[in-house]
Amino acid sequence: MAFTKRTLINIPYSKIETLLDCVKAGVPIRVALDKARIPQFFYYKWLNIYNEYMSELEKSNDGLADIKELEPIIYKNKKGEVSSMHFTPISIIEYIKEAYATWIISRQEIINIGNDGWQSSAWLLERRAKEEYSKEAQTNNESDKVPAIKIVYVDSNKSSTQERLKRLEEEVKESINYVEDK
Repeated sequence: MAFTKRTLINIPYSKIETLLDCVKAGVPIRVALDKARIPQFFYYKWLNIYNEYMSELEKSNDGLADIKELEPIIYKNKKGEVSSMHFTPISIIEYIKEAYATWIISRQEIINIGNDGWQSSAWLLERRAKEEYSKEAQTNNESDKVPAIKIVYVDSNKSSTQERLKRLEEEVKESINYVEDK
C-alpha cells in the first residue's frame, strides 16, 4: 500500500490509544509500536510522509498547515463514544509528537518540583531528549550567554565593610575572568 499525505489509515482506535499511552509513559517508539501491534514499517513510512509534508509547508508562502492532514476523522457511536478514528500519516505523527512532549513535560515538572527521584527524570531527559537536555546542549547554550553579575556598592564609612566589598568584587572578577572595558 502506497501512503500519501491524505491516505486515511484504518487502525483501530484502541491500538492508537495504546501507542500514545506508551509514548506518554516514556516508552521508546519501537517498543510502543510493538505493544500496540502496529508494524514499525508503517511508522517509518508515516514519518517520511510527515517530514516531506513539513518541508513542503516550510517552502510554501503562507506556511499554514491544511487541517485535513492534521486532524483525524472521528466516528462516534449512538452513545457519543469514539468508535473509530481514521488518521492520516501526518495526524498520527502529530499525535505521537504531542504524546512525547507530554512525557518530556512530566519529567521536567518532577525536576522543577524537586520530588524524590528527580535525578532519574534528569537522567532520562539527558538520554531521550538529547537536543535540549544533554550536557553538550547545555554547554552550547551556556557559551552563547554572557554571564551577568551585580556588584553592589555600599555607602559606608566603615573601612572593614569597604575592604570586604573590595575582596568580594575581586573574587567575582577572578571567577569569571573579568576584563574591564577602558
